[in-house]
Amino acid sequence: MGYMTVAEFAAMVNISKQSVYKRIKRLELEVVKQHGETVLNDEQVEVLKSAFAETKRSYREDKPKGDNENTASVSVPPGDDIIKVLSAELEQKNQEINNLHKLLEQQQQLLDQQQRLSLIAETRIKELEGQVQEKAEADNVRPVGFLKRLFGG
Repeated sequence: MGYMTVAEFAAMVNISKQSVYKRIKRLELEVVKQHGETVLNDEQVEVLKSAFAETKRSYREDKPKGDNENTASVSVPPGDDIIKVLSAELEQKNQEINNLHKLLEQQQQLLDQQQRLSLIAETRIKELEGQVQEKAEADNVRPVGFLKRLFGG
């Protein structure tokens, strides 16, 4: 009877050790620890192999047609899909940043125009106030009449 560690079994079937431990617990398999490692006998190895094979079969049957996830027949590693998705997201974020920069420039131009118009309006108001004051002073200076000059007043 042969023995195999959980790490060896996980490497053999290309599954994480954590998945193997979860399956052992779910199937309620009695395992032995030797030198700090969990060891499986031949019978347990076969049970686990069939359980993982069944999971793969049910996954393939449940998987919808046209799904873009990688399969064993595709030679594209899963990392490439992640890179493509992240690259697309990065490009989208860059476009958003560029749009925000354009909006910021437009707001700065509008603020500049507003400040110039405000300055022009303020200058015009001062000019008009000066004209009103000059007119008021001109209206207050009246020639002194004959009687006022004669009798003082």
